[in-house]
Amino acid sequence: MNLRIGSRGSQLALWQANHIAALLRTHGHSVQIEIIKTTGDKLQEVTFAQVGSKGMFTKEIEEALAEGRVDLAVHSLKDLPTELPAPFRLAATPKRVDPRDVLVSVKYHSLHALPRGVVVGTSSQRRRAQLLAIRPDIKAVEFRGNVDTRLRKLEEGQVDAILLAAAGLDRLEKAEWVRERFEPHHFCPAAGQGSLGI
Repeated sequence: MNLRIGSRGSQLALWQANHIAALLRTHGHSVQIEIIKTTGDKLQEVTFAQVGSKGMFTKEIEEALAEGRVDLAVHSLKDLPTELPAPFRLAATPKRVDPRDVLVSVKYHSLHALPRGVVVGTSSQRRRAQLLAIRPDIKAVEFRGNVDTRLRKLEEGQVDAILLAAAGLDRLEKAEWVRERFEPHHFCPAAGQGSLGI
């Protein structure tokens, strides 16, 4: 069977699409990847709090699915809305990888090692709320972009640390950036984090 996967063009999205494509090919399928630019990719200067993050990285891919331009899509499960609109359905979720959130910093080795008043970047309201509950002395700021963009901004000194999903860094083989992996009972990850949704 010839299958077309709709994917965003970011490194992580393409890794995920290629990972599923490779699994499908082992079962004898021919697979192509179609890159689709989404609202979330276009609105880089708008905060998630202003527009809501659920669905902003899937709308155009869903349109391509509905129109028959692609046969399936691969997303980080945490980024999908809780209820998928008709006629879509969650067809499969491969084995979950590390669901934890991580601290990434050039200078500091852990959340508790961060000095008072440092700036920590995150695009997630969930991460921001938990961060400030643990360390109300820290300044949490909106920090958008794909993984590579966020790491570059961190290296440039735009922030002192960032919070990311462990799964994304592990998949991109960038785990050397991780300074601390937060245990879920101390820093609760998003539902579905570490899983892919097909």
